[in-house]
Amino acid sequence: MANQEWKHELNNAYPAGTRVELEHMDDPYRNMPAGLRGTVSFVDDAGQIHMRWDNGSSLALVPGVDSFHMLQEENTMPKKNKVDQYIDLINENILPHINYPELQKSYNTPGKEYAKSILNRLHEVMIQVYGSDTLKPEYQDYDSDVVVVPGVIQGKKGGQVCLALLDIDLASSGEHCGTSFLCRHGVVQYKDADNLKTINDFIAKNYIPYDYCYTANIPNDIHVGHTRLPEGIKDMLDGVQNLPPEIPIGRIDFLGSNGEVGESVEYMDAERFESDIRKENFYGAPMSVTLYRDADGHTIPHDFIFETDPPLQGFRIEDYVGKQDEDYTNEQDEDDFDMEPD
Repeated sequence: MANQEWKHELNNAYPAGTRVELEHMDDPYRNMPAGLRGTVSFVDDAGQIHMRWDNGSSLALVPGVDSFHMLQEENTMPKKNKVDQYIDLINENILPHINYPELQKSYNTPGKEYAKSILNRLHEVMIQVYGSDTLKPEYQDYDSDVVVVPGVIQGKKGGQVCLALLDIDLASSGEHCGTSFLCRHGVVQYKDADNLKTINDFIAKNYIPYDYCYTANIPNDIHVGHTRLPEGIKDMLDGVQNLPPEIPIGRIDFLGSNGEVGESVEYMDAERFESDIRKENFYGAPMSVTLYRDADGHTIPHDFIFETDPPLQGFRIEDYVGKQDEDYTNEQDEDDFDMEPD
């Protein structure tokens, strides 16, 4: 609960789009000088502030470790509400990179893997911006009654499925008031004034009328019957709602003078993980590093570990064992490496 409250406070203090200026980041391996400016992308579950720095770096800020301040003169314009923040992020990071003809083909494959991967990414960004996948207007500040959420529609005539961005009015018991279809023509709205006739004809033929549902949890929605959804929608949503929990990629164990672990820090971000290992090792902090295997038995690339000078006190690779769902908690299997030079 404390971590969630801390994340909520950081989200309120540094919403997406906030401009900040770096005062100090003690990292000899990155070009992160004092005075560098950047834009906040989002705050992750570990309380790190992910950035888009003006020098092209995406290195996250760690409150309490890095020194920085908000640029008041660049934040005097009214802050965008969370819906606009969500739209901006997916417009920048997801929608332009979709292969829409390939997406259309994916709708007709048995596993629909490509379509599901895009839906998962849209869902993850929704959580980053809104702070939860449960949307209740009475305790969350969206600055707007209407939210945009990722979802799935299925045509009632032919059963064709399609990813969609759905406009849902939280103030009116979840009334659905808009749909953007992710189809072979891109992201389009039915009968939009800018549409070619062929686009409207395509949507009408394949999807109108349609059933719909979304990846969010909207408890006060009286318009969507979750127990009677068409099978095509249920199949697509199951791929999102059963996502495995995000697991750390590794940890640093800082060692005391007696060689015992004094403090352990786990990492979700590979760039920050490598940066901190290099930085702490450069300043002579005694430590051991552990990499975690993911569910497929893979780790992040780690050749840099063997290039550290002086060598680390210890290095191992093991399965992650933590507060995970049972499917992602494996019996620990460790590989230890000798870090001493030959």
